[in-house]
Amino acid sequence: MVAFAFAGAFASAATSTVPAGAAVLYDNLSAANPNFDNIGPPSPFPFGPLYDSFSTQGSSFTITQLQLLVGLFGASPVGSFEVALYNDSGTTAPGSLNQHIATVFDSAISPSSGVITISSLALTLAPATRYWIGLSSANTNAAWAWSVDISGPGVAGEFYSERGNTFTNDSGPYLMQISGDVVTPLPAALPLFAGGLGALGLLGWRRKRKGRFEV
Repeated sequence: MVAFAFAGAFASAATSTVPAGAAVLYDNLSAANPNFDNIGPPSPFPFGPLYDSFSTQGSSFTITQLQLLVGLFGASPVGSFEVALYNDSGTTAPGSLNQHIATVFDSAISPSSGVITISSLALTLAPATRYWIGLSSANTNAAWAWSVDISGPGVAGEFYSERGNTFTNDSGPYLMQISGDVVTPLPAALPLFAGGLGALGLLGWRRKRKGRFEV
């Protein structure tokens, strides 16, 4: 069972997938030799809340799908964890909440590990800006996978955070894939050009009307 804030669809799968025609902004789901950090209690060694940073490029970007590699580590499912988008603090650390994405219940997670897919999203991001995906809980047996393999797109040069400390991705970021649509801005002169065409058309229409009624 999964509860959502904002539009979203949820599925659990063994492998990652990218929607047809989508652009990949960040992807290390297939990183080698993953390990796991517990998101929260009742684990005696909770590392959460856990965060992974990512950055947009020169254009705005709309996230349509988020995938996370998570596992369930404990005697039985006990609760859930929250998935949310955070702004950067300005000091390369997670900042204020941008928006909640989904609530994932332990009962939906594979007992070992699997890819959680949250799709049908519409999260529009500013260009050339760093954001964070955060997982948090006060009651879960879920854990987020991590790896020191940073060869995937968008991974090198980013950061992760656990137990209130931020580290470069060289030390082992959490595993996720972010895909969606690049928002291409209109050329600055295009609205002026369109407006000029409209004005010329109106002028021609007015002249035509004037000619019809002259005697």
